[in-house]
Amino acid sequence: MTANYIEGSLRFHDELILKASRPSGWVLASRFRYRTNIGRQRDIQVPVGFNTDLASIPRIVRSLITKDGPNRYAAVLHDYLYSLAGGGPKGVSREDADTIFKEAMIDIGVPRWKIFLLYRGVRAGGWVSFNRHKRKRDNV
Repeated sequence: MTANYIEGSLRFHDELILKASRPSGWVLASRFRYRTNIGRQRDIQVPVGFNTDLASIPRIVRSLITKDGPNRYAAVLHDYLYSLAGGGPKGVSREDADTIFKEAMIDIGVPRWKIFLLYRGVRAGGWVSFNRHKRKRDNV
């Protein structure tokens, strides 16, 4: 799955190339980098081979918001940041991960109404996934 959405992007450095890996799962097939100023200025590099579901979208809004299109760039980035769950030198807080998600959607040109719904969704329910990753990381 690939499409050129990064032409106007100031922050995404690479095209997003994904391969299907399991039902509703995807694996990153090439380098994927993003630059943010949220928290402290940093370059985020999602590793090749990273697994993502793109977005956990409730059924009630799936007809409005799909997993394809430019929002998937921000979704892969957000999934990666949540997988770090605040740990290690690359980890960010949940709040920063959600804010970077919003920043990335703005940068890539996602419509404002969709940004509002997706951002509010991760702020309301993202704690479940973030805490699951944190428990997994802390138990390793």
